[in-house]
Amino acid sequence: MHPLLKYRDTTGLSQQELGELVGLSKAQISRIEAGRSAPSPGSAERLAAIVGVPAWDIMRHVSVAS
Repeated sequence: MHPLLKYRDTTGLSQQELGELVGLSKAQISRIEAGRSAPSPGSAERLAAIVGVPAWDIMRHVSVAS
């Protein structure tokens, strides 16, 4: 499980709500949580600030296949 999903659930935010707060779509949040996409460094910082974790924790769980 990607930590963003765990942290998002802890905050009680939906994917839609989190996406609106950071300027990403619900689909982008879903892809990040599934490890299929990496947020930009700026988006990772915003996500991390909202859920209260370091940005590196958001970025380190990406397993994008080439």
